Amino acid sequence: MFKKMIPFFIIVFSLSCAIITKDYFWGFSALLSGIFNAYYTSLGKKINYLYGAIFYLINSYISYEHHLYGIFILSLFLYLPFQLLGYFNWQKNELNNQVIKNFNRLSINLIISFSIVLTIILTIILNAFPYQQLPLLDAASNALNICSIILLILRYEEALWLWLINNIFDLAIWSINFITEVPNSTMMFIISLIYLLINVYSIYHWRKKDNMVK
Repeated sequence: MFKKMIPFFIIVFSLSCAIITKDYFWGFSALLSGIFNAYYTSLGKKINYLYGAIFYLINSYISYEHHLYGIFILSLFLYLPFQLLGYFNWQKNELNNQVIKNFNRLSINLIISFSIVLTIILTIILNAFPYQQLPLLDAASNALNICSIILLILRYEEALWLWLINNIFDLAIWSINFITEVPNSTMMFIISLIYLLINVYSIYHWRKKDNMVK
C-alpha cells in the first residue's frame, strides 16, 4: 500500500518545493521528472527512461542559462538520446526478469581510468568556453554520468556506484550555485540531494535483487 502511494508523495513534495522556492515551471518540472527517473531506476522499471528524457531536456536548458556548457551539450545531444536507447533495451528485460551483471576487478579499473581520462579531456574543452563555470566539477560529473548511463543501459550494477560518485559532484556544483544565489539553483540543489538519497536506496535494492537471483 505504501509503495503505491510513493508517486503521489513525489508529486506533493515537488509541488511543495516549487511553492516554497517560487520556481513553478522549470524547477518543478525538473524536480518531478528527476525524482521519478531516479525512483523508477531504483526499481529497475523501463519507464524511468521516459522521465529521464524529460529531465535531461529541462536540465539542458537550465544548465545553458547557468553557463554549465558541458552539462548542457551532453544532456541535449548525448544523455537525451541515451534515454531512448535505454528504454528500448529494457523493453523486454525488466529487472525482475533479467540477471544483473557485475564487473570483474580489471573492468572496474578500466572504467575508473577511462573516467579520469575523459574528465581531463572535458576539462580542457570546457575551459575554452567563455563564462564556463566550475569546469573541473562539470567535466568530472559528465564523465561519470556518461559511463554510468552506458553501464545502466547494459544493466551493470556498477553503474549505480558510479552514479553515486557523480551525484556527489552534482551536489557540489549546485551547492556552490545555491550558496551564490544563482537563479533556479535551489531546485537543482534539491534534485541533486534527492538523487543522492535515491541512489543509495537503488544500490541496496539492486544488490538485494542480485542476491535473490544468485
